[in-house]
Amino acid sequence: MSFALALLAFASMSGSADTPAAPPLTAPAESAAVAAALGWLALVDRGDWNGSWEATGQSFKTLNTPETWARVAHQVQGPLGAVKARVLLNEEAVPAPPYGYQMVKFRTDYANKAGAIETLSLVREGGSWRVVGVMVE
Repeated sequence: MSFALALLAFASMSGSADTPAAPPLTAPAESAAVAAALGWLALVDRGDWNGSWEATGQSFKTLNTPETWARVAHQVQGPLGAVKARVLLNEEAVPAPPYGYQMVKFRTDYANKAGAIETLSLVREGGSWRVVGVMVE
């Protein structure tokens, strides 16, 4: 009996030539966290260190002065060169205290380094997503 049910289930899953194909899946709409990450990265790509520092969350600002951020960001971004392409790899909700955060990863091709992985951590502050961590591998 279970063999018959499995066969019936298999038969119902397989389509026939007359069955229309399922509509193509569309890409999901860009989330607010991804949009915030891309906006912040645009500031960094332009070398707008003050603007990118202003767009970070409070925990980032507590650990980094604008001068420290500008110095470190320039040291990291300078050798990489200009951004040639950036593709979203994934977005993940991380349940960390107190409210969790979003981790957004991009594969980025720089002039001097193809296939770099950029990982941004964002928290929700004041109704918007703010970058609180960034790593380039």
